[in-house]
Amino acid sequence: MKDAWVQHLLSKFLLITFTDAAAAEMRTRLAGAFLTEGYEIDPEKIPTMTFNSFAMDLVKEFYTDLQFQKVPIVVDTNPTREAMGILPLITRDKIDGLNYNVAVESQYGALTIAIKVFKLIKSSRIDFSKYMSDQSIEQLVDLYQEYEQILTSQGLLTFADQEPMALSVLDMHLDQLAKFGFEHIVVDEFQDSSDIQMEFIKLFADCPTVKDIM
Repeated sequence: MKDAWVQHLLSKFLLITFTDAAAAEMRTRLAGAFLTEGYEIDPEKIPTMTFNSFAMDLVKEFYTDLQFQKVPIVVDTNPTREAMGILPLITRDKIDGLNYNVAVESQYGALTIAIKVFKLIKSSRIDFSKYMSDQSIEQLVDLYQEYEQILTSQGLLTFADQEPMALSVLDMHLDQLAKFGFEHIVVDEFQDSSDIQMEFIKLFADCPTVKDIM
């Protein structure tokens, strides 16, 4: 009975961190701490997750609002794996300033550089076309929308998509945070928070159910 009470108490907490390894360590440590006090808690039921897994849960729940036709899956962003979908875009019309003299998927190749630029656009949430004039970058920005359409049409997203898409979900469904019922938020390794993760933290701070953030 007392274990069930502790489990109910834990449901009011969200412990959020940056890597799967850190989340697993937090669960293990907490379960061990509870055990020393006589409470046997299943570590897997301790609400600990990464920012990305939290974001992905939101994306999966509201995928239709993000224009997906089915629950999306995350694709590997390693250029050699993603090249099947992106390579035709990069090689169809050669982009001035990118290196096609080496293997296109090499560290300095056109495909690798293109994917890095796409990731930068996703993570910054900035319309780079307003601020960049270099010809090669402008052409990459033009390709970005087509790249996004390919991923969406195939029900795919990248690791870099998860957090921006989840924030888009919360823009549309801000009351969703309150529905989770979290009262206490613990952010592990807070000093490593990115700008986009700070946006999540600010939303938690404004959530009516949340009493404190540590």
